[in-house]
Amino acid sequence: MTLSKKRLIVLWAAVLLVASFAVSSKAAQVSEEEYGQLAGESLRSRDRREKRKGIRDTEKRFEEAIKAGRITIGMKKKQVIEILGYPDDINLTNTSGGVHEQWCYGSVSEGTDMYVYFDNGIVMGWQH
Repeated sequence: MTLSKKRLIVLWAAVLLVASFAVSSKAAQVSEEEYGQLAGESLRSRDRREKRKGIRDTEKRFEEAIKAGRITIGMKKKQVIEILGYPDDINLTNTSGGVHEQWCYGSVSEGTDMYVYFDNGIVMGWQH
């Protein structure tokens, strides 16, 4: 083999080596992208599971409060009606932020008054 043939073989081997490295590098990139997508899907799945669990926990907390006859922040109007019945009076305030309601129960003169405050149909607070 002549010297130029040896150089040509070495050069060709180097080209093949570089080409194979580039191909494997591209494959590694795709794998990382796919891994990132899978990891993202996994995180989204976990977030959905945690959200469902949080909803179930909240619903359970509301059920326990209804059984105990007490209202809780975050309840809906229907749940408050289950506990306290329909209010004696309702004061409405419409703002750019939505509808704010004050439900009035009992009598101030008898000391049995109670007020429940709603923002967009959700209990935000109450006072006796």
